[in-house]
Amino acid sequence: MKLFGRYQPIWWLILVVSIVAMGCSEDHAEQIDDPFQGIEIAIAIPADLGLKAAWQPILDEWSAQTGATCTVHEYASIDASTVEADDKRWSLLCDGDGNRLASVKPGLIVFPRTRLTQLNELNLLAPIPEDVQGESNLQWLGLFAGLRDRVTMTRNDPNFSVKQPVALPISDAAFVCYYRKDLLEKSGLQPPQTWKDYEALVFSLQDWANGLSAVEPWGESYRTTMFLARAVSSAKHPANYSLFLDIQSGEPLIDRPSFVQALEQAKRAVKKMPANVLQYNPADCRRELFAGRAALAIAFETGPGNPSLPFGPGSGGQPETQADSTRADDIEIGICRLPGAAQVYNCSTSEWSNPTDGEVSHATLCGFGGLCVAVSAFASETQAQAAWNLLAMIVVENVNSAFPHATKSLCRQTQRDIAAVWLGDELTIDERQKYIDVITQSLNDRAVVSELPVLKRGQFRAALTDAISEVLTSEKPPKEALADAASKWSEIVGDKEDADELINSYRHSLGLPPLVSFGGNP
Repeated sequence: MKLFGRYQPIWWLILVVSIVAMGCSEDHAEQIDDPFQGIEIAIAIPADLGLKAAWQPILDEWSAQTGATCTVHEYASIDASTVEADDKRWSLLCDGDGNRLASVKPGLIVFPRTRLTQLNELNLLAPIPEDVQGESNLQWLGLFAGLRDRVTMTRNDPNFSVKQPVALPISDAAFVCYYRKDLLEKSGLQPPQTWKDYEALVFSLQDWANGLSAVEPWGESYRTTMFLARAVSSAKHPANYSLFLDIQSGEPLIDRPSFVQALEQAKRAVKKMPANVLQYNPADCRRELFAGRAALAIAFETGPGNPSLPFGPGSGGQPETQADSTRADDIEIGICRLPGAAQVYNCSTSEWSNPTDGEVSHATLCGFGGLCVAVSAFASETQAQAAWNLLAMIVVENVNSAFPHATKSLCRQTQRDIAAVWLGDELTIDERQKYIDVITQSLNDRAVVSELPVLKRGQFRAALTDAISEVLTSEKPPKEALADAASKWSEIVGDKEDADELINSYRHSLGLPPLVSFGGNP
């Protein structure tokens, strides 16, 4: 009997359709398994941070899953604060031999946090699409609210009707106040809530701390950062967008009463501190506390070994690993937010006012170091899709292994459970949790201020550092010194055309539309 009898033609048709369908299914499965087959992505990362070795296993796995290929290009570590926006395109990115990476046109870049404004103003960063921001991708809403709101917004939208972020922060330090909890409690005193409280503790160290010192990072590279960290709580009024410069005219505001008061307070405090604080960085201050020589210290955690913050002030880009601090026996450490202000200065009305809720005004300074990651505007649509996919795998799924200690810091709510191992070895379990809580509170506060997020940032910092130095080392009155700094800032802002571009860079960093539109594509 013949196979299938008289229905043989029908069965053959069914068999052929089934085979074709199976082939299509296999093709479809192959497309799902290799969604970016043939796509090539060039990745630019800073050299000397250990990122290339840490990323390689992740890149290999991602390539196997997606069919895409990656090439990693390292560029030389530099002090990002000295590079100005008139250095075109990728001029800050060069390999170890000094060859610019502009010809590479990287699709994915890791870069200094302090270069975010400059790169965005050169239209080199691609806005993060809304669908990519979601929970299944980059989890943008998982970032602490303050960091999320202070990440530079793109100006690529002509009408600025939709504000899209352009980069993900990987590390971004914020100062905290460390104190000798055992000594403070023994004297019946409380951690400082305001800078006035803090000053009272500094002036009474002989009484409650057995004469131990207070230390702050007033070394030249951190001088401007430390000053602004003290000042922003009284200078950042909720009714004003303008803080460092007027967002309409570009007029410097650094000589306003809030900044003058902060410098006066700092000068009084520094006089009560060891002379060496004029050379200290945050790691030095932290060391003095744990060694039992200081009862108050302003610093932050950067991981085991206490290296400096990558691309922080004067770091030259590369964290310099130092020996672990030695913790003195039988000491208890407390950690709290940097003190705030009981009154805030309103630049619009030229008046001091109390916080609306009647409580202490806090503002957190960030953006003075650390790393960001972004997709470049050079990437094609398909390359960008692949780069966003890779980025999610690196910064969300594998952040712990992808970024060695000191190159990452607590930036997301979901990192709270794993961030304890990112902190210094000298901290106890309870102290680590307290630090995590304080950073969470500081960076979740929407009054987070990025340090001078404006073109020509390095010039502004240099002029302000000179003014602060005159106050701390040559007894120049703070009001006079800051007036001189404001005059130099006016020169840096420049004439009408330069001023418009600079003002717009500041406005973009605040998520505001530009005063003047500029064209140009990368």
